[in-house]
Amino acid sequence: MTDSPLIIHRPPEGRWLPLPLASAQSARNEPESRALGRAPESRALGRAPESRATARPSESRTLGRAPESRATGRPPESPATAALHTLRRSLPWALMLFSVSASANVLDSINKVRAHGCPGGRGGETPLRENSRLNAVARQLARGTDLKRAEKEAGYHAVASASVQISGVPDSGDVDRIIGRQFCSASTEPAFREVGWYQRGPSVWIALAQPFTPPAPRDAAAISHRVLVLTNDARSHPRRCGSTSFEAAPPLSLNVLLERAALDHSKDMAAHNYMDHTGRDGSTPAERITHAGYKWRMVGENLASGVMTPEEAVAGWLQSPHHCANLMTARFSEMGIAFAVNPNSDAGVYWTQTFGTTH
Repeated sequence: MTDSPLIIHRPPEGRWLPLPLASAQSARNEPESRALGRAPESRALGRAPESRATARPSESRTLGRAPESRATGRPPESPATAALHTLRRSLPWALMLFSVSASANVLDSINKVRAHGCPGGRGGETPLRENSRLNAVARQLARGTDLKRAEKEAGYHAVASASVQISGVPDSGDVDRIIGRQFCSASTEPAFREVGWYQRGPSVWIALAQPFTPPAPRDAAAISHRVLVLTNDARSHPRRCGSTSFEAAPPLSLNVLLERAALDHSKDMAAHNYMDHTGRDGSTPAERITHAGYKWRMVGENLASGVMTPEEAVAGWLQSPHHCANLMTARFSEMGIAFAVNPNSDAGVYWTQTFGTTH
């Protein structure tokens, strides 16, 4: 998820004057950004610049969700339903009821569809692997349990998932064709990596999922460096962020105080299951960065949640005009980046990227 960026300037005389960046809209796992702003559930959060005359800066901000890939519609003539759930989004799919022969190989059938793609699609998606806990999820589905509860009971943590029931297929057991025609979109979802199924007589229940694979805290230093590399690579080329064109910008360097502010906010969001530029204590990004000891002239912030890798986070920010603008602002000279993980929260992983320019 991502947000919109916010930039704050402090002129020499000490007043905070805002340079607003419009609120950002996030794309599918888009980060939040703020200068002060925030941008990968891939949700977008943003806030307007803060201005301060003599007291605390006041910020105006917008919170939005990144666009979700969503398909809705009536179930086919044969009763059917398939639901895609995500920590960041719900992507409904039509649920299918068809029949399958007892000898049908569900894994091979789905992977064949993923390899060939849907009509007009590119194909070549990563083959799914069988997961024993998803097999248990499918068994619960056969008992009438809903997908989210089935995952919880089986101890499976999914970032995104879908379920499909197939029953009543002809004796030919033409499962490939049924899968390809009736729920091609669900079966070829690029994020999915694992599958489980359960068969009872002529019916099969299938659970597909993107597993929750958060970054490891022990890898924080390497991940910070990776985000820095990706950010500087983006800044090294002219770029269009929405309707605004940016020239190539000088590279940023990591700053330990900006990282401290980023980590504190990521930990707070993860612990209390929220994503916002305003902390639970009412703090603004500028206040948190100041509290960390950073003496700034201009600061900014990008946020993201529900994404598992540095590549997803930076890609999400770049897809959002306002987060992209934060990333490309030439006046920033330093950055901090941090993430925090809480498997029991809605998004699971929370990212904060802070930007700054010293006096």
